[in-house]
Amino acid sequence: MDSGFKSGFQSRGGTNRGYPNRMPNMRTLYPPLPPPLGPRLQSIKSKSIQTDMCDLMDAKITQRQYVASYNLMAYPSMEILVPGCPPLWTPPREASQLEPDKGSYYRDENAARFPEHPFHPAIKSMFHQEPCFDTTSVDVFACASTLGNLLRFVSGEHRPFSMVVETVGRSAFFLRREESPAALIDGIQGYGHAFPEAYTTWEHDVKGSMSSQRIIRYKFGGLDFLLRFEADGYIGSHRPACPVTRDASAVDDLIKALKVDTAIPMMRVSQAGKVVSQEDLFDLKTRTSKRKNDDIIGQELPRLWARQVSQLVLAFHTSGKFDEIRIENIRERMLEWETNRATELRKCAVLVKDIVAAVKETSDGMMEVRCTEAGILELRAVPANKVKALPDELKQLWINRPPKSSDHDIGKDEKTGYHDSDDDDEVALDYTACTAEDCGYCGHCSY
Repeated sequence: MDSGFKSGFQSRGGTNRGYPNRMPNMRTLYPPLPPPLGPRLQSIKSKSIQTDMCDLMDAKITQRQYVASYNLMAYPSMEILVPGCPPLWTPPREASQLEPDKGSYYRDENAARFPEHPFHPAIKSMFHQEPCFDTTSVDVFACASTLGNLLRFVSGEHRPFSMVVETVGRSAFFLRREESPAALIDGIQGYGHAFPEAYTTWEHDVKGSMSSQRIIRYKFGGLDFLLRFEADGYIGSHRPACPVTRDASAVDDLIKALKVDTAIPMMRVSQAGKVVSQEDLFDLKTRTSKRKNDDIIGQELPRLWARQVSQLVLAFHTSGKFDEIRIENIRERMLEWETNRATELRKCAVLVKDIVAAVKETSDGMMEVRCTEAGILELRAVPANKVKALPDELKQLWINRPPKSSDHDIGKDEKTGYHDSDDDDEVALDYTACTAEDCGYCGHCSY
């Protein structure tokens, strides 16, 4: 079914990718916010946030680890592929003239398909890959957009935003809030979507995908974070990929065991794809050749730091012909940025803690976090049943996780290949079962 929307590359270059040749209008930069959900309960001023509430040693990301991933199929499909796979970097032998972007692109691919519960597919993919995932250890579950908004706020960069924060068990879910779940990127121009369509390829088992989503885990500010973001693509390497063999009914079996009523839109979970190493992921930016000397890496460091993506593909064009493409490894610059921005990062960690503490003090465990004025954050009440982070059955599954059993244990550590080490050289290969030259035995294939 053709919906007329060319969704799926919206974040494969960011919303700014549509404007390589001219500045976008203010509505495009700052789309209108939805109306406030309820009365203001309190305010937080950026200048009042005390950095001493976060230890300097905690103002960095540590213990990064892969959790889950999934692909969203072409809208309006409700199918997700688990673990899915980002598109592969497959540049053509010769550059050709590309047609400018046209069509409509969603701001939030998850919300466009699952407007009631945008985190639904992320949780489904997590429990599909590891039904006994320990939810009790998660302090914050956010998307890259919500964490980015808070980081910009404490850094003094004003951009209006709204999100809803809800506690589920001991975890706080940070939900992005747009004027509409199906909000579109306005004023598409340039080649930010045409380029990845020409230079990357969805591999055969994930063809028909429109977006590759990834959930990673790390420690930051003394908190245990889960972060969901869209992966632009990956570059093939010697590192072995880890297929996931999991019964697609595993999550449904757990839900039935809890005797929970299901009354949410049908979601089909299909097993396809492979787990790609975090080090092989890349973010993609297209720019006019006139901006070759701009410090584009410096502009992108905050968002790449949050996503822990250390490869950046910079593609420069002249009237749609990309005559220079750089593949930059920005790992060292990212670590340097993290060190130099310790003050802002400490403030961000304290802000997250303050928000979570305020939400937990409410009777319903929910607040709207809203910024319309530079340096001031409003915490507002949310009417009952207005917004929910998770469908009821997944909420109960998150809170009442069944006891861990060996049948469901697919622990993610160095031996399985699921753990993303901070050292590129720590790739333990064990050629004990598979005869393929570049296969590291991970215990998840048919051998």
